[in-house]
Amino acid sequence: MISNLESYCEKWNLKVNMSKSEILIFRKGGRLGRNEKWKFNGNEIKNVNEYKYLGVTFTPKLSFSKHIEKRTSQSKMAINSTWIDFLGKKDVNMKMKWKVYEAVCRSVQTYAAQVWGYSYFDEVDKLQRYFLKKILKVPSFTPNYALMLETNVENCHLYTLKLNLKYIHQVLYRYQEHRLPTILTNILLEKEGFWVANIKSMAHRLNVQWPNTANEDEWTLFSKCIIGKEKTYLLQENLRLKQQSQDRIYKHLDYRMGEMYFTDSFTSDQISWIFKARCGLINLNATRFNTENAERKCTLCNLIRDETLQHFIGECPILAEFRTSFFQSAILSEEDVINILDGREAHYWRQLVIYLKICLNYREFLIFEYNSV
Repeated sequence: MISNLESYCEKWNLKVNMSKSEILIFRKGGRLGRNEKWKFNGNEIKNVNEYKYLGVTFTPKLSFSKHIEKRTSQSKMAINSTWIDFLGKKDVNMKMKWKVYEAVCRSVQTYAAQVWGYSYFDEVDKLQRYFLKKILKVPSFTPNYALMLETNVENCHLYTLKLNLKYIHQVLYRYQEHRLPTILTNILLEKEGFWVANIKSMAHRLNVQWPNTANEDEWTLFSKCIIGKEKTYLLQENLRLKQQSQDRIYKHLDYRMGEMYFTDSFTSDQISWIFKARCGLINLNATRFNTENAERKCTLCNLIRDETLQHFIGECPILAEFRTSFFQSAILSEEDVINILDGREAHYWRQLVIYLKICLNYREFLIFEYNSV
């Protein structure tokens, strides 16, 4: 092939820029042999371990990990570069922030997912979670299952899988038979390599029968079943983790309520406070913020009880006056607190946000006054 290129360039008086010419050898592993060198017109061509072509980074083992790593880094830079002027502003609603993520960040990270979307890359989902935690202003240790259940956003893995299955559909039933993508797809189907092996393994795990790829309707139904069952599987896994949580309150909350407060009816700041309250992320002595050896008892009252969310919202006598003002009761049962966190009454969530802000400021003031004595 190189000899043919030499002859072609000589015939048409063309010159090849050797400084921009490189060779990448695809192999299963191991070092290159001493004789594995190539020359063009007597000049040795540089051998490389990665090569970027049409925006996709290729490596010797045909792994897309390096490509995902680089695209993820670019996407994170896009998030940070738009933070001060747009994403970090309280007056920008969550819906607009999510649209920016989809248009600017996700589109960059999932570039060429049509060919790699069949594989699961944790880096892809990590970026999505990083973005959600950043706009919600919650700590990095926020449970992933709570984040996905509350926000009800589509898992990025599902998004890339959809792109991949849609592209395969186009290649199989819309491209002409002589086109290279169609030829390669048919070879992979015959040899069960790359994406075919991965998707077949997924189908087996989800108990979905592999279709007759010659039948377009069967492939369409197969794709819908794979996406639907994978979505259900991810949801059930998050619900399982929710029930195993050590957070007594969150176990009893209705995760579907996330759809009710992640709307334009609430500001970004209100959504953040509601989320933190529901997921046990309020900075109290006996919540996730606390270390194992730190004091867990309430610093405000003398009941000698752990300063849990239940205690802070429903029981601490020092906050009884505020509780009566906002929730018409000096003491709230666990069921009452769950109803408030679930927004069972139209005004509960807005009242909750105000209550938390005032009471946390009051708590900080009392602690400061005590420590100053």
